[in-house]
Amino acid sequence: MAVEREFVIVTGDRNEVTRGIITEDLKQMGARVILLGRFWDHLPRWERAKWLVRHIEMIVDLAQTMTVGSAVLVHKRGHKVSL
Repeated sequence: MAVEREFVIVTGDRNEVTRGIITEDLKQMGARVILLGRFWDHLPRWERAKWLVRHIEMIVDLAQTMTVGSAVLVHKRGHKVSL
């Protein structure tokens, strides 16, 4: 449904071993995906909320520039890596 409605999927990158496989599948589906780095799972909920508030403009700007079938890994300090 997210792909059909052209939403950007924002999710935690939980498994670096399978990242390549999952990312390729999502890209082939035409998804636009922002993966939050491995730091995400190690933050308590309140710290996640604070991180999102601090980085929301960057996430929105990034989402608006992403093309169909693209994926970006975002690290804790906001560094972005295209996958």
